[in-house]
Amino acid sequence: ERASKKALALRPGLAESHVSRGLSHFVRGDSPAAIAEFETAMRLDPDLFDARYFYGRVCFQRGELERAAELFERAEQLDPDDFQAPILLRQIYRTQGRGEEALAAARRGIARAERKLELNPDDTRALNLALGGLAEIGDADKVVEFAERSLAIDGENPDTLYNVACGFARIGEPEKALECLERASMRGMAIARWAENDSDLESLHELPRFREVIARLKRQELDGDP
Repeated sequence: ERASKKALALRPGLAESHVSRGLSHFVRGDSPAAIAEFETAMRLDPDLFDARYFYGRVCFQRGELERAAELFERAEQLDPDDFQAPILLRQIYRTQGRGEEALAAARRGIARAERKLELNPDDTRALNLALGGLAEIGDADKVVEFAERSLAIDGENPDTLYNVACGFARIGEPEKALECLERASMRGMAIARWAENDSDLESLHELPRFREVIARLKRQELDGDP
């Protein structure tokens, strides 16, 4: 919060300053303010990857999947080496019934993530996102391998726990998925709306234990206290 305010005060005409401010709003749950900052950033620099990518994440969390897809598609064009946008796109495409496009996006994301991992085998972001793509193409063994690697490196990180939960949910391991979600919720993860709109967790939606986790996350977000 302090850093983003300072960045904007020092360089109000810099697109990156508005992205920083937008991220601060996003983390605090103020989506309209985040969107305003990301749109300003895109006006200042139409070719800035971060503005499109993080704006897409806001729209995804809000359930605005068509707009999210447009933003992620443009983000991927701006950075052909990025693995995050295509991995998120494959979820949207699947939800929209665009199965072949979902598989193609997953394969693009996996290939790019694996190139990152060749350079840095301990890159948990690459591991976490890649396992979602691997689940999309049905490679359950590799999902487990990547999940175990990521947990061994950074198993207390809510982001790691959440993404591993998504992978386990997709390959038919609901108990392991719920265990990871519960651990993430106890570490202050505050993305209840994202989880509710995340099709990777669809197999868990009707389970009482999942609803309990979501209720806990919502209470945390309201109280600001994990």
